Amino acid sequence: MFRALQAVGTAAIPLIAAATIGNLFHGAGRGSEMGTYQMLLSIAPADARVLGGFIGERYSYPGIFWILAVISVVFLQAEEFSFLASCISFCTLQSLYTCLHF
Repeated sequence: MFRALQAVGTAAIPLIAAATIGNLFHGAGRGSEMGTYQMLLSIAPADARVLGGFIGERYSYPGIFWILAVISVVFLQAEEFSFLASCISFCTLQSLYTCLHF
């Protein structure tokens, strides 16, 4: 059951990313950014295997998961600060309480 839930979440990522790019960019900029996104999607599987092999050889099998955990925490913190900064700038017309509590 967990694997099915995991698959649904993973399958949604490319759709959400494409929709986000479509909402953020218009005209020729949209095509250029969509091309960049698709290029990264095609390069990632090749680079991930090389990087995973390097990390696995250097830090062993559990090291891969520890490095991924650290990277995830760093990106989560960056996203949190980015969200709060955009929310605070949006909240100049609203109170901070209503902005943070949807």
